[in-house]
Amino acid sequence: MNTNIIQQLLRSCRRILTSIVLLLCSATVYGQSGNLRGTVRSTASSAGQTPAPLPGATVLWLGTIDATTTDANGNFEIRPPAGFPARLVVSYVGFLSDTVNVEQSQFLEISLKSSAQLKEVEVTGKQDAISISSLSTIQVEKINQKELLRAACCNLSEAFETNPTVSVAYTDAVTGAREVQLLGLSGIYSQLTIENIPAFRGLAAPYGLTFVPGPWMESIQVTKGAGAIVNGFEGTSGQINIEYIKPDNDDQPRFFLNAFAEPMGYSDLNAFRRFRLNDHWSTLLMVHGDKMFGSQDRNKDGWMDIPMGQQVNLSNRWQYHSRKKLEAQFGFRFMLDDRDGGQVAGEGSGNHHGGDYMTSVQNARTEVFGKLGIVFPEKPLKSIGNIAQVSLHRLRSSFGFRSYNADQTSFFVQSIYQNAINAGQHQYKIGLNLRYDLLEESLSGSPDTLEELVPGGFLEYSWHYFDQLTIVAGYRLDYHNLFGVFSTPRVHLKYDISEDLVLRASAGKSYRVPYRIAENLSLLVSSKRFDFQDELRPEQAWSYGFNLLKRYRLFGKDGSVLLDLFHTDFIDQLVVDRYADSSRVVFFNLKGRSYSNSAQFTVNQEILSQLEIRLALKIDDVRTDYLNGLARKPLVPYQRALGTLHYESTDRRWKADYTMVWTGMKALPVTFTDPVTGIQDKESPSFFTTNIQLTRAFRRLELYAGSENLFDFRQPAPIINRDDPYSDRFDAANVWGPILGRRIYAGFRFKWL
Repeated sequence: MNTNIIQQLLRSCRRILTSIVLLLCSATVYGQSGNLRGTVRSTASSAGQTPAPLPGATVLWLGTIDATTTDANGNFEIRPPAGFPARLVVSYVGFLSDTVNVEQSQFLEISLKSSAQLKEVEVTGKQDAISISSLSTIQVEKINQKELLRAACCNLSEAFETNPTVSVAYTDAVTGAREVQLLGLSGIYSQLTIENIPAFRGLAAPYGLTFVPGPWMESIQVTKGAGAIVNGFEGTSGQINIEYIKPDNDDQPRFFLNAFAEPMGYSDLNAFRRFRLNDHWSTLLMVHGDKMFGSQDRNKDGWMDIPMGQQVNLSNRWQYHSRKKLEAQFGFRFMLDDRDGGQVAGEGSGNHHGGDYMTSVQNARTEVFGKLGIVFPEKPLKSIGNIAQVSLHRLRSSFGFRSYNADQTSFFVQSIYQNAINAGQHQYKIGLNLRYDLLEESLSGSPDTLEELVPGGFLEYSWHYFDQLTIVAGYRLDYHNLFGVFSTPRVHLKYDISEDLVLRASAGKSYRVPYRIAENLSLLVSSKRFDFQDELRPEQAWSYGFNLLKRYRLFGKDGSVLLDLFHTDFIDQLVVDRYADSSRVVFFNLKGRSYSNSAQFTVNQEILSQLEIRLALKIDDVRTDYLNGLARKPLVPYQRALGTLHYESTDRRWKADYTMVWTGMKALPVTFTDPVTGIQDKESPSFFTTNIQLTRAFRRLELYAGSENLFDFRQPAPIINRDDPYSDRFDAANVWGPILGRRIYAGFRFKWL
């Protein structure tokens, strides 16, 4: 599929969407009074369960197949029955089910009682590993813990092994740095947040994916294209939000321990402990440690395949629920990460400025956060939320003869008020926020400072029209102390064509202030010099997207088909030109076109009661006007296909997972001629990688083992001129494929309920 085909599909979808909206707007008859809405919460109990929304609760009309589930706030929306009175069945794991008599279409407030004895009962209900809510106007792909356990998820960089939407790639062959790719765009264009708090900006961008331990994550929400205006003016390609385990979540074990090791010398240990102190207070202590013992050079090129080092990660979270309106969370996190890589002969020498080429990267990060919310039990859609966070990040690094040292201080505060009118038909959010960043950096002794102060405000309005159409429109206004006013409009539309067919569309603007050096540290692992030709300017982009989701049943088994089409146009962009020549990387402000076209087709199908399959094809066409003309963005695959199989025995004691990924051609940047191959390739070859994992579950213990890159595919000669790294022909930032080859691992998970 070429660019013209994708553009034709986009234009066709625009025409279809316009026709639908005109048809709806021309209607003169309002059908039924609207869907039945309500909220599901827990009740206070002697067992210590405090009132709280119940996300994922099942709501079903008795005697029918018409059902839905509650969202993250415990709210639901379901089509009314053929006639009243009717009976609504509400159920949730760990709670007693309830049947509610409904006499008329009204807002329902349903409370479920905790059932402690259910903890000793094996639950046979199934939860989707990856789910997309049919109720949410903005398409959010939720990756649950069930999906995260299908691979060796030691940290966030490994959480997308079985996911077709998000790709993760190494940025160089020495430091182990990785980045996500969403819609074919670099991770810097994705808004990465932890519980909707900005977390991966500036110094955290190059190595931040390894700072989030996998067992700490409760879920990951992925939004493509223009996201909610509430989350800020960034997020050109979308948002990736991580939700940590909550202190009061009784679906999680009270104590959890995960240990992981592989023969190449890497080991990983994670643990957390939840404490429910009383009916109001809960706390959670999380610890993480990993270490790479010794150097590995499996491809015999004289360089470490993975840097040596260790990481220590500690977090303590507190949660408070009042019996009336007040809810609060606060806590801290502290992280130390130290990595040393380079030539094997230089191991332990500490020589970073001549002789053997070595790299050293040391990160230290401290975060303190607080959340305070006021809820109104009598009005579930009304609330006031406040968020504040302070973070300190220190980076000390050296790459052969070059060094980069930096400190970043960040502060973020936000306040949001939301309410509803006419039983939820009209909803709105109003918010104010303030962001402050101070970056003090030095590249090989040349200091620079970037100080940002950005106050802003926003308004988001949701309108439920008829029973099928929902429109969410938002606008925010921010003032940047260096670049003036940022005006950011966004709109989202969801139309329920039928009960099983949902169309979504989105459009919106985004801004981003680039960090020229911090976001391109991997390019320092080369002899190329940085050439900054223009003054720093903020980037601007428009994103447009269409989603079509079809749910069905085939031979009595559930299935779904998802089609995504996205287009992004950059107005201003910091272009990082690796095509200019072989001796430099040129940074300049966009003087022409820069765009991205992305299409993805995904099929999820239950084959048997115990067997699930996922197939996906993604096409990313990303082009920019470089100094030598319009060209594909280097090191981005034009096509990528993924297939997964998941098997789970009837008694849930055995689980098996199989993943195969085909990565298509990538454009390669201009480099020096490789002395080993004698040629300079313009495109990388396509390749396959295969992962497998087998899990055996006991009552409190799980044993797992597996292999990544089972057939041991590696990029040949990933380091150009590796024998003379201090020459003007050295380049280790040209990575298009796997470096480590086959990885075999084993581990265990222990849970104390």
